[in-house]
Amino acid sequence: MPRYTSPGFCAIDPRAYGGEFPASGAPPQPKTEPGAAVISVAGPLCYTSSEFVTYDMLTIAVSCAIAVESAHTVALIIDSPGGDVPGAFDTARKIRAMIKGAGKRFLVHTSSAAASAAYALACCADEISVSSTGQLGSIGVITAITSNARAEKSLGIDYAIITSGPRKADGNSHLPLSQDAIDAYQSSVDVMAGEFFRLVDEHRGIDSRALGAAMFTGQAAVAAGLADVIESRDEFLARAGTIASLSIETTKLSTTAQAAVEHPFMAKASEDKKDDVRAALAAAAEDDSDKDKQAKAKRALAAFDKEDEDDDKEKAKATASAAASLASTVQSLTAAVEAQKLQITALNETLAAKAKADERAAFFATRPDLNEDVVKSFAKVDLETVKSIVASIPVGPSRVAAHASTPSVTPGEGAGAISVSPELKATAARLMGLDTVERVNESTPERLTLGRIVRKVS
Repeated sequence: MPRYTSPGFCAIDPRAYGGEFPASGAPPQPKTEPGAAVISVAGPLCYTSSEFVTYDMLTIAVSCAIAVESAHTVALIIDSPGGDVPGAFDTARKIRAMIKGAGKRFLVHTSSAAASAAYALACCADEISVSSTGQLGSIGVITAITSNARAEKSLGIDYAIITSGPRKADGNSHLPLSQDAIDAYQSSVDVMAGEFFRLVDEHRGIDSRALGAAMFTGQAAVAAGLADVIESRDEFLARAGTIASLSIETTKLSTTAQAAVEHPFMAKASEDKKDDVRAALAAAAEDDSDKDKQAKAKRALAAFDKEDEDDDKEKAKATASAAASLASTVQSLTAAVEAQKLQITALNETLAAKAKADERAAFFATRPDLNEDVVKSFAKVDLETVKSIVASIPVGPSRVAAHASTPSVTPGEGAGAISVSPELKATAARLMGLDTVERVNESTPERLTLGRIVRKVS
């Protein structure tokens, strides 16, 4: 028998990896039961395979089951550990859409296991039943990377791995394991598992991530929300046929009740007659003149109520999904608005700082007589205070004007000697950094001057 050894990302019970399973080279053939088309799904599920069941094969099998006119229920009996991630979740959604689009009931049962990818198929059903020893779960994704590098080195085997990028060889067995490669694989596993969780949560209304990818048996699976009913395979098949189509020959039932007994779920499609249908079924279930007919009526009534309950669950799921989507959208918009506010605040602060800088530069432009060192000394002082201080400093000759003025030259005693004006001498000293600045306090009978700037040429 062939072994399941997929090298990629798997949604499978890890105990089954490398195990032997019977080969299946053709789509499962639906078996017609009274009122139901039953498909047996066994072994690993694959994206492509010449040995095991593929997702395309399952889609073909469901199409064949839907085409059975006498079947008002499509039932899957699953005995599978799961399989490949690629194709699993899309196939699960597609199968449900096909069955519900045909107006038929979708039921699933396992007496052995419907694990991982197989549970992805099961969770989309209207109802899941499990035997007392059947197992469900393993909701998650798994993969493995192996390095033979040390073993090959000890054998004297060398490999040259030639790639077009530094991450192209992640997971190659001839290379040592790297943390970057492990992190990259983990990131992919997390993304795929997130899709799996969303699929299960959408259809089962549970927090599947919290289950920790564990397997649950029988009643524990029901308690965890993974299944709805505990029953054997034979009980499931009998009930699937009963749910799908009941035939009661009685003249005591009204035409409406007769239609409801024969096709209880189909009859419920007419909302305006729903109360009449249930009342007729209830009356038939109370009539004990024919025990067999009464029993059938009771089963039909139970099926009718179960479908009504399922409709409410579907509506609740749809409402919860819409609410979650709306909440997510509101959260995203709120985050975008907050980010925009921060950007606007930062822009306003930048513009305000530039305006202050321009105002400061414009002010100092009115006092070209001030030395650059003096201007720099005011860098951390607010402008209004600077204006008050500068207003107390007498306006001296402009450095630019003094530098550009014509010096006063007078003949001296020596040949070529000139006389330089005090103003030009002071300006030259400031430009060459030869002067010093002091603040002095002066007082006269008429005025007290504090902090007057006095320049002295060294």
